[in-house]
Amino acid sequence: MKASLKTKEDQVKALLAAGRREDAMKLLFALVKACAAAHKFDHADRLYQQMMDVDALAIDLVVSAAELIEEEKNRAIDRKHLHLWKNWYNQLKQEERSAFFFATSPFSFSSGDILFRKGEMNDTLFFVDEGALNLVSVSDAGQEVVLRRVGPGSFAGEETFYKSSVCTSSLVALMPGEGRVFTRKALLSLSETLPGLGPKLRDFTISAPSEGQTVQAKGINRRSHKRIPVQGSIVFQPLGQKDTAPAQGRMADISQGGLSFYIKTANGQAVRQLLGNRLGMKFLLPHTGNPQPVVCKGEVTGVLCHMDYEYSIHVKFDRLLDAKNFT
Repeated sequence: MKASLKTKEDQVKALLAAGRREDAMKLLFALVKACAAAHKFDHADRLYQQMMDVDALAIDLVVSAAELIEEEKNRAIDRKHLHLWKNWYNQLKQEERSAFFFATSPFSFSSGDILFRKGEMNDTLFFVDEGALNLVSVSDAGQEVVLRRVGPGSFAGEETFYKSSVCTSSLVALMPGEGRVFTRKALLSLSETLPGLGPKLRDFTISAPSEGQTVQAKGINRRSHKRIPVQGSIVFQPLGQKDTAPAQGRMADISQGGLSFYIKTANGQAVRQLLGNRLGMKFLLPHTGNPQPVVCKGEVTGVLCHMDYEYSIHVKFDRLLDAKNFT
């Protein structure tokens, strides 16, 4: 089809060069129809955009092409998947429904596969159609605890999908299965043309008990050391980035194993890029009465966005601080 499509597109160029715009539009419409019928939606969308560029005022033809693509997309959606996830898709408008489905990708898994792992990053929502998985964590006693079963019609990954943070649990396959995945990048892309989709997805995924709530119900403390509130400034700098100047933040809390602090900036992308990087830090601990600053290093495990361009940065120290600072 690629060779045939290229030949037809060359014909479109020739028609336009000859000033035969109406004939070029008719040929483009025929190509849109053929590509949509063959479920080549990337090609169909590109050809539709070309129609808009050639003659956006050919309203009937342009609108017909858009409707044709949308109808074919809706017919092409996996009916089994659509029925299984009807509580989600029924909330969407027709254009949102097809856009979301085709922004997802199919995935499959085998017994023992780990789809995401505690301590690692994940920016993907997993919608399970078949099979079974366990969302697991580790208790204070070091025992593996099943937080919940994830099976057909269930999703996972929402804890890290909406915030830049490492996973606090692992998703492990019990038996083979399949489903569809949706990435944060796909959501950002769709939000440009369908701004209502993101809030609907967030409402849908947080309507179920969150991983954090499940962990709390299981009595698992994911922090090994008690955190205490602390005030004061912190100076930090990403390690290994010579061109990056030190920056300053406002301390929030601290423990032997880590701390969190706030910064205010309009450059959210730069802040989110700190996730997974190591920082050099210098700060005081006023509650100890020690005038000497603490100088240490650690890894950024979480970056959370708050209101008014404020972000909280969560860091795990490379080495534990002296326990006497917390007695």
